[in-house]
Amino acid sequence: AVIGCIDSDTWLADATGDDALADRGVVVGVDDERTVAQVVVAQVECSDAVMIAGPTVDSWEHARLHAVLARLAPGAPIGYLGSGAEMLLAAVPSTARRGESSDPHGPLLRGMPPLHGDAGVSLAEFEAERPFHPVRLHEAIDVLLDGVVTARGRVWVATQPDEVLWVESAGGGLQVGRHRGDRHVEDGHVRGDGQQGEGQRGQAEPATRRVVGTHDMRVGVHRVARRGGGAA
Repeated sequence: AVIGCIDSDTWLADATGDDALADRGVVVGVDDERTVAQVVVAQVECSDAVMIAGPTVDSWEHARLHAVLARLAPGAPIGYLGSGAEMLLAAVPSTARRGESSDPHGPLLRGMPPLHGDAGVSLAEFEAERPFHPVRLHEAIDVLLDGVVTARGRVWVATQPDEVLWVESAGGGLQVGRHRGDRHVEDGHVRGDGQQGEGQRGQAEPATRRVVGTHDMRVGVHRVARRGGGAA
């Protein structure tokens, strides 16, 4: 099983920020343009159990943190450092990922995340048969990322009717790429500060995205199921 350990004081701010790893002095490689949010959100999403370290936050922030974790890693038991890793491991369900990677064309909702709102945190899903208008979608990006921790989905745009695009965000960063079989081409990585990295080829990323943010946080899955009709 995979246990993720997070800092109660900093995790939520990191998950909703737009700092690059390089901004924190963390340089993994010359082409590594990931943001801190991408790393900490992916860490929780891939965890079978979550261990929280650091001082106990106030009751409201505690509720918000747990609400976000429950929607990013549904079913994963949550404990505090010092409470015993053995008990946490014993609570890992049989349906846990245990290192399994996500299928880009798999279900957009993994597990059974809470569908109701809690402490200002909620999960939202969008589905439509009409493709996105590329210009209007680009103009709406800032609004779509406001108050969002993470979002992921498969989309079509009117100008590329034969391409399945994947859209993925974490904090203030957004990635858009094209599916090519079991691989993808990354069209660009846009950070919240407007900087954009060069595209690169890599393994196919999960085609599911949840949105979590502060102050009326949203955890959402955005998808367009089929092509058809005019541009939205």
